[in-house]
Formats: sequence, C-alpha cells, structure tokens
Amino acid sequence: MDDPLVIFVAMPGTDMGAAAAWRDIPEIKKHLYDPVAELLRTRFGVEVQLRIEKDKTSQGGIHRSMFNEALNAPVYIADLTGANANVYLELGARWALRDYVTVLVCQEVRNDVKFNVAANRVIPYGGGPSELERARAHIAEAIIEGLAQRHVDSPIREGLDLITVRRRTVEELEGEIDRLRAERGDELVGAARNAPHEEKVALLRRAIETNPAHVEAYLALGEALSAAGDHSAALAPLQRVVKLAPSLVDGWRELGIAQSRNGDLDDAAGSIERAIELSPDDSEAYSTLGGIYRRKARAMFDDSAEHDWDTLRKARDAYAAQADKTDRRDSYPLLNVARLDLLLARADVAAQQAAFESFQTLEDLARYTARTEGSRDPWKWLDLADALAFNGKVAEAVQVVDQGMAAFDPAQLAATARSALDPLRDLLAAGYLTEPTETAVKALISEYEKYL
Repeated sequence: MDDPLVIFVAMPGTDMGAAAAWRDIPEIKKHLYDPVAELLRTRFGVEVQLRIEKDKTSQGGIHRSMFNEALNAPVYIADLTGANANVYLELGARWALRDYVTVLVCQEVRNDVKFNVAANRVIPYGGGPSELERARAHIAEAIIEGLAQRHVDSPIREGLDLITVRRRTVEELEGEIDRLRAERGDELVGAARNAPHEEKVALLRRAIETNPAHVEAYLALGEALSAAGDHSAALAPLQRVVKLAPSLVDGWRELGIAQSRNGDLDDAAGSIERAIELSPDDSEAYSTLGGIYRRKARAMFDDSAEHDWDTLRKARDAYAAQADKTDRRDSYPLLNVARLDLLLARADVAAQQAAFESFQTLEDLARYTARTEGSRDPWKWLDLADALAFNGKVAEAVQVVDQGMAAFDPAQLAATARSALDPLRDLLAAGYLTEPTETAVKALISEYEKYL
C-alpha cells in the first residue's frame, strides 16, 4: 500500500444524543479516532487521512460530499451513537455502494443500535478507559483484516451479484464495446462482399447481430436480398438504414428500388424523391425513378390494355435526366430513353425512325462500355444485347445475353431476367415494331425466359 489510507467517519455533527457518555466530538476524535489512525499508520507505513464531514471547510453541498465519501472511502467508520438519523442514512448509502471496509461503532449498543443494523457486529467504545483501549484495538484490527481479506461486510451487497462501477468507467467500457463491435461488424461485412449469396446473407446477419447499429451491414443485406429477388425481405433492413442514417442517399435509393420491385410504387417514388432531394446529382436515383414510372405505366396497361402515356413520358424524362448527370456517356439511361422514345412514337413514323437511329448510334457506346465495365457491372452486357437486337444482330445479341448472365450471382439470375424482360415485353405489346425488330425482341425474350 503506497497511497494514503483514507478513513471517513460518519458521526453526528453537533449532538451525540442525550444518553451519550461522551458528547464532546473533538475529544472523541482525539482519544478514539486519531489513535486508530496512528495504529494504522504504524501498521502499514503510509499516511493515514482521517476525514470527518464536520471538519471539512471546502464549500459545496454537504450531501454530495457525504455520499461521495460513502462510495470512495476505502475505510468507513459509522458512529451510531445517539441513533442519529443522518448517520443511519449515510450508512445505508455506504452499504449500498461499497463491499468493504465498513466498521460500526457506538458508545452504548443497547441505546444506539437500531433497526436492522442490530444484526451486525458493532464495536462499543463508551464504557470507560479500558473499553476505549479495546475499542481502538478492535477497530484497527477490523480495518486491517478487512483490507487484507476484502470480505464483503455490507449486508445489502453480500447476497447480491453486483459491483459498483463509476459512470465514466461504464461509458468508456460501452464505447470500447461499440468500437470492437463495429470492428467485428466491419470484418464480417468485408468478408461478405465477394461471398456467394447464401454465405453473404449469413455473414451480414451475423454482422448485424454483432453490431445492431451497423448501417453498412443493413444496406448490404437489403441490396443482396433485393438483387436475389426477395424484395419483401429486403424492405426491413433498408428501412432500418434510413432510420439509422436518414441523410444517407444510398439508403433511400436502395429502399426505393426494393419498394418498386415489390410493387409498392407510390412508396418507392417517395423514397427516390427523397434521395434526389439529398443528392440532386445522384444519377442512379433518376434511373430508379424512371423504372418506377415505367412500372406504374405497365400496371395500367395490364389492367386496361392502354398505355399511360403521361407516366411513360415521366419515365423517359427521368432516364434523360440520369443521362445528363453522367455526361451522356452511360449506355443504360440512353438505351432506356431510346426504348421509351420508340414506345412513345406510336404511329409517328419519323419518331420511330429517330428512335432506331438512336440504337444505331448507341451500339458502339454499349459495346465499349460492356468491354470496359462489364466485368464489374454485368448489366452493361445486357444493354449491349438490346442495342444489337434493335440493330438486327439477333445471333450476337443472344450470345451477349448469355455472356452477361453468366457474370451474375446464380441467386440473382431470375430477378435479373425479369427486369430485362419487362421493357422488351412492353415494346412487343405495343404492336408496331418492324418485322426484323419484332423477331429480335422475341429472340431476346425467349433467351431471358430460360433463366426464370
């Protein structure tokens, strides 16, 4: 023991009680507590600090100081003389907060020891010089033994499986746990990136169990489930993303994608519009909005065999906005614009011809994009397949479809095929494609249907 040994004495501040033999508190301190401190100083060879609340001169609330001592003092002596209510309150706080070392003393056990405290050992010191001398020795021995054995002497705590820890310590530990959870979650998310679908989902769920606030894990899980066609299951993790990170554009956009594919088109439009509010230059959000409008128009066609031309124009404008955000070098929005221009042309031969010319212009861009970006984005091959088909290159288009589909995770094939089929079926249903184009579209539809 190198640090000073602090002994706090809880005792009446002014009145030791009517039955007390000793009423002079300075005399009690001089003849009882100071000698105990000297015995301990000799025993341990360290400074002993004797603290009595009444003797303190620093300003501040008395109760705060007393209860701090109840928690912090290594040795606590409760002088029960006079059965003072405040001393009993302080003793209760000590017993609730600290395992050891608490020593109970009084001048006369019969009058001073009340309530449930009577079941505990109390050292009397008020019967005369010989009892005072024994009391000094017994108090010192109780403190020495308590510090050595660390026996729980609190009747409150001896039967409870608990410890007292400072709030700051708990906050630091919780922060460290959060940091470790985040690190562990990051490891699992990293491992999931290139894993097959089932393993990826399992790893991401483990990451969420490890760190229930891991935004990236929820986002990746939602994306994985949506990509595999399980759009309804994707909603919960993506909704959790936007709750945890309401300013995250990716969260709103991916939620909108899953809602759209799940048929919740109005909710999907709201989510994507929120993404665009947060990031007006997010080209993918415009693309998703175009897909939502196209699905809304398709739903009307399925119900009435009539296209919702206004909604189709909104879809076309959304894809055009995406193309503008990418400096018109992204084949995906440009090909969507060309498809919708062809659908919107209806009986307008000049507009149809302009749309077909767009496909001719886009073939080279789509071919370049597929070759340079197709390894990381297989959709670029499917864009090329459409461009080839609308330019009459049916055999090559079918070959490119298979090349692109081979690059997707097997769990994503059916959902991918359905997404690619819908625009082709829209054009075929329009009933005014040229014979070569109709043949090409039917060939692509047959090829995609093999993956369903």
